[in-house]
Amino acid sequence: NVLVHSAPLDATFEDLVTILAQHKACYVFYDCQYENKEGHKRNKALYAIWSGAEASRKEKMLIASTTKEVERKCNGFAKKASFHEWSDLTEQNFIDAVCN
Repeated sequence: NVLVHSAPLDATFEDLVTILAQHKACYVFYDCQYENKEGHKRNKALYAIWSGAEASRKEKMLIASTTKEVERKCNGFAKKASFHEWSDLTEQNFIDAVCN
């Protein structure tokens, strides 16, 4: 596994989506920033697996077989989630995944 992209701290969710490809599969670590029910600002890291419907079977198998290794090497994330539909790649879905 190779780090392909690392974004600056001021990068937006839209910046993230622009580097993802519908026909690829990859791991994403995203710092979700949100307000809790009391109105306090919080942030938690989400470990997301992106595997688009158009990704090759080989890429999907590689992601599935190496996800545990990535989890061990990249600790410190709050939650893990998988996304398979392009329409599901929204910042709110990432925040919902990390908060639930």
